[in-house]
Amino acid sequence: LYEYAWVQGPLNSNETDWLPRCVRSTARLARALSPAFELRQWGSTEYSTWTESRWKEIRARIFLIASKELEFITLIVGFSILVFSLIVTYCINAKADVLFITPREPGSVSY
Repeated sequence: LYEYAWVQGPLNSNETDWLPRCVRSTARLARALSPAFELRQWGSTEYSTWTESRWKEIRARIFLIASKELEFITLIVGFSILVFSLIVTYCINAKADVLFITPREPGSVSY
């Protein structure tokens, strides 16, 4: 069911070598070479020069669709979060002079 393959991973800490990573995948790789390619007889009528994918099993996936009520609730919650974040941003921006005090100049320090 699964194929395991070594692929190029992220950069190593020294940033010159790539770390290998083992990946589990359902994709299969099969060589589909015609003898015409190996013999370099491109115009050969004896060997075919086209390939075809092979399927071992046929299957389908079913994706569930959310109900209209759930879609509406998701829309309302998202819109509420948007309005709340806009209000908070406005309040922080209005009180920025109090919340974010600029530092004094180094020469005006009193001991």
